[in-house]
Amino acid sequence: MPKKRTKTRKRNRKTNNKKTNKRARPRKKTDNNIVDVPFSRLRSKGTYASSGGIHFHYQKYSNVMNYLRSLNVTNACFFKNRDAFLNLNIDKQNMSVKTMGLDQNLFLSDLRECLKTSKRFIPIILNLATKDGNHANILLIDKQNERIELYEPHGSRKSDSVLGSVKGAYSKKIRELKKFWRSILPEFNVVNMVDYRRGTHFQLEYDPENNSGFCVTWSILFAHYRLLNPDIKPDTLIKYLSKKITTVKLLQYAKYVEENIKHKI
Repeated sequence: MPKKRTKTRKRNRKTNNKKTNKRARPRKKTDNNIVDVPFSRLRSKGTYASSGGIHFHYQKYSNVMNYLRSLNVTNACFFKNRDAFLNLNIDKQNMSVKTMGLDQNLFLSDLRECLKTSKRFIPIILNLATKDGNHANILLIDKQNERIELYEPHGSRKSDSVLGSVKGAYSKKIRELKKFWRSILPEFNVVNMVDYRRGTHFQLEYDPENNSGFCVTWSILFAHYRLLNPDIKPDTLIKYLSKKITTVKLLQYAKYVEENIKHKI
């Protein structure tokens, strides 16, 4: 009899482990000592997914900060009054960076509060408003290295590349960001992170077909990897992501974000 009970307990432990591990694959370090983000075993349905009780949609900008806050990371500071959010109109005549949904004085007040803390990173959403619709980028202020890191999900683009029918929009975006931050954090440099991996990568190469854009998911993904790997050289991290994240991996990560937000909000 005692032996039979032991076998039953072992079977129960195995069953419980399977249930626990169903949602996401465990994180592990790679050969580059890069810590991977979690991925669901399931894939996001993207445009075809149900919104659920909280009206979740994978393209919502609120997902960015809702998810990053849920990670409980110790090296990121988040704005108190509202999400840190900047807007750039991609326009031939007038391009300028402005605060979005928040008075600039409140934006600067929250920014100063974060700068006072010991937390290294400050994530900020950057929306690009084009005549074709909105496109998400993300900024990470790295206080330690005095950098403002920009992640563009489209990857590295040529200086004359077109966005929203505006020729050279990507390079003009960098120019406007430098102008905006020069008066606020003059000692910080704006770094276009995707320039560490030239050519077509990320969203333009791996976004799923028959779905509208995953730029919000790509932005969350970059920020998550950066926060988990603060001391990995940026060029090493970007080159790793360009190889690691395929369409399948992107959909598995999008599903993990969806599961996490639906369970925690």
